[in-house]
Amino acid sequence: MVAVQVERVVAGLTPTLEAMSTTADVYAWCDEAVTFHAASTTSIRCPIGSLIHQLRDDDVAARRALVAGFARWEQLLEAGLQRVDESGGLKKGTDAGTLASALLAAYQGGVLLSNVTGDVAPLRRALRGVVDAALAGPPRPGEARRARSA
Repeated sequence: MVAVQVERVVAGLTPTLEAMSTTADVYAWCDEAVTFHAASTTSIRCPIGSLIHQLRDDDVAARRALVAGFARWEQLLEAGLQRVDESGGLKKGTDAGTLASALLAAYQGGVLLSNVTGDVAPLRRALRGVVDAALAGPPRPGEARRARSA
């Protein structure tokens, strides 16, 4: 059950993250995450991160599925951020892998705080704080933000 949910979520993220190549795409991904949770009629939760609370301590297979899912999500982010870096979109000295980890952690923490407050503002601030600190600048004029796939 956990592995299926993890695969579904990662599969939904894959097209957008594989297309990420500009600063506009990074901002769009952040905006889409906030919009997704703002439109939710249920609690604000990460669709895979929230599964950890449903697992028994000895459910090794489910934990492995979560670890693999988060690793894949981070890899997709890192690859997208590497493409952004290749186009000059990351500040000098910014490591795409470190930024991917920070962005994923900001998402998880932002979702948790948004769930507590019932407002997506903490998620928005967490994501924007990370990307604003790492990206070389705002989306360039004429750089269209990509629509979310899937």
